[in-house]
Amino acid sequence: MRVWGQKSARDAGAAISCLDRNFPSAYPRARAPVLAWIALFALVLFALSNFIEPTLARKGEWLLLIATLLACGQIRREDPDAWLYIAMFLFLGLMLWMNWRAAREWGAGYDHFSYTRDYMRLFWFLMAGWWLGGRERNIFVLFAIAVAALFITIQSEGGLSSWVRLLKGHRVDFNLHNAEHVGLLFGSVLIGLLSFMFRFFDNRRRLAARMAWAMLWLLLFSGTTAVVLGAQTRQTWLGFALAMIASLAFLLSNRLSGNFPVKRLIGISVAIGLVIAAGLSTNSFDRMVKRVTVELNGVELLQMDDINIAQVNSSTTRLILWKTAFDAISKRPLLGYGGAARKIVIEHADLPASIRKYGHFHNSYLELWLSYGIAGPLIFIAMLVILGRRLMQACRSGHVTMDFAVFGVAWLVFFAVANMFESYVSYRTGAYLMLIVGGALYSIAIPARRAARTV
Repeated sequence: MRVWGQKSARDAGAAISCLDRNFPSAYPRARAPVLAWIALFALVLFALSNFIEPTLARKGEWLLLIATLLACGQIRREDPDAWLYIAMFLFLGLMLWMNWRAAREWGAGYDHFSYTRDYMRLFWFLMAGWWLGGRERNIFVLFAIAVAALFITIQSEGGLSSWVRLLKGHRVDFNLHNAEHVGLLFGSVLIGLLSFMFRFFDNRRRLAARMAWAMLWLLLFSGTTAVVLGAQTRQTWLGFALAMIASLAFLLSNRLSGNFPVKRLIGISVAIGLVIAAGLSTNSFDRMVKRVTVELNGVELLQMDDINIAQVNSSTTRLILWKTAFDAISKRPLLGYGGAARKIVIEHADLPASIRKYGHFHNSYLELWLSYGIAGPLIFIAMLVILGRRLMQACRSGHVTMDFAVFGVAWLVFFAVANMFESYVSYRTGAYLMLIVGGALYSIAIPARRAARTV
């Protein structure tokens, strides 16, 4: 089977043939089949263990990094966007230089370099995308592993008691950091289930298989919706709403070319209606409205510039921290304060203990800006824009299906919005989604990029 890399040699053995059939990619498997299996094992290990056993996930990251470095020659020749690796190493150099500069200025009490690994994970999608090989089947296998791992995680961490509290209407985080992270993870799953729902209801399958796939979708959809509603995070619903608007705009833009799936759009709209109906029936939306109403009083007190008497809640906390961040950024808009910027700024700011305890600014863009100057958020935004642009171009050239393109557009908007209200990129949550979903979006567009280069 010929993919965008080299053909397998006839005498390469059964192991290489298995790779050709199931995980075709661009690396020269005829010469290094073990390397391919190491990379694929690393991807699966990371997808399974990132939240259950983080130490194993870190080993998976190292294995993936080593395998990619050993295949760098082939990547340089076969990946049209291999220049992004240069951007990654330039960003690494920038971070190391700023960390060294900050360490000299602020002393040894701040561990700037530990944050470098967190922000380097913004580029991990490059490695995952390469080894997934640009094949939908490989991507969906990884998606299935990731979704299974998430459900296993919330069950093992939260247990039955969390589900009981959820059914009683309480806000639940399943002991997975906090509810905001649960909302982001399962909001991403919900976007995927809505985008790919018609693959579960494929009429070409036999009746028994079709019924089994339909039941699987219904179970996943019900469980994911319950978790998202139980998290009760407003940023999740804001991001979800804007993601749906972006998806609709993308679909309407394709109407001019005659590629407008009206029936599928109606089906997805019905599913979204079910999510809204579930929220109304469980009073989840009503609870969020009441929380917004209560927090508006705190915002009004905050406008009086008396932080100490302001009613501390999630809204006032974010506004105070964001103002503190902008004050610090205004003093160093270009260079920043190094990797440990959030610790430095919060420790030197006049903040009440109830706010100081959070230790971060609830905004990925501001934290990147504080740490590494204006280059930090611009690089993050550029990564999301590049992924979206490549995906839309691949869809218009016929290399990517419409439902996959809709999923990509929706998730990128959802992820970009969510990071305005939480510092996901410096936590395992953001790294996980960038590697799994970002890697999938990068991988699926590689064949289109290669075809464009050869024209």
